[in-house]
Amino acid sequence: MAEQKFGHLPPGQRFSWRGRIWQKTSPLLACAEGDDQPRIIPRSASVVPADTGTADGSRTDGEDPVSLALLRVRQECLEKMELLQLPQDQFEAIRTILIQATENTASGHSVQ
Repeated sequence: MAEQKFGHLPPGQRFSWRGRIWQKTSPLLACAEGDDQPRIIPRSASVVPADTGTADGSRTDGEDPVSLALLRVRQECLEKMELLQLPQDQFEAIRTILIQATENTASGHSVQ
């Protein structure tokens, strides 16, 4: 699934951010899975929508646990890369490779 800005998600949408799955509860708040404490999320935060199913356990988006794990790893890697303060062109090149690799792996294609 493609990255989106937190501000563009509807309330109730689940998403991956900072290595965890969250649920948007209001325009600026979300709760991490297993934590009822709402946190302020910047509207500009890049997140990956990750609706994993419904209350009865059926899947609504076709995402499997491996794909969700890859999304979490990708998001965490991108956040850690920001700490490296790489030149923008290097950051974007690595970001593109990381996104393509995780999407290819999640869809069953080989990574080259």
